[in-house]
Amino acid sequence: GPINIINIGSNNLVWSKVLDRFESLLNIDLGSGELSLNPTPIFVLVTLILCVLTYKRDRLPTVFFSTALLIFILISKFGEFSAWKILHQIIGFDSIRAIGRFNLLINLILILSFAISSNLVLKQFKKHKIVILLAAFIIS
Repeated sequence: GPINIINIGSNNLVWSKVLDRFESLLNIDLGSGELSLNPTPIFVLVTLILCVLTYKRDRLPTVFFSTALLIFILISKFGEFSAWKILHQIIGFDSIRAIGRFNLLINLILILSFAISSNLVLKQFKKHKIVILLAAFIIS
């Protein structure tokens, strides 16, 4: 396929190499086709920073971020270990066949976390709202 910079996947100009290195460094199997659904590392980092900045005022963004991280860990394979293989033994979990689709849920949860925490930060820095919005747009 064509090289792009928007979708995360094997044809992405920047992030495919970063994710490949991350995957091999930690011996993690992030899946194959599902990589195109993963949020960008910069978006995750910005969301984490916003959660840290707003933790004392509202813990909901941090709860959302932690939930997304937990789901990511549950569906990832670390070497030969996969928490999903353990969960798959529990009644009901065996009916879920495409665990890569959980990335859609991770994206939704991270977007909610980003939206709530960035709104709190914007309320705090009203004078610099345009600059912050522009920076968040560029980074995301």
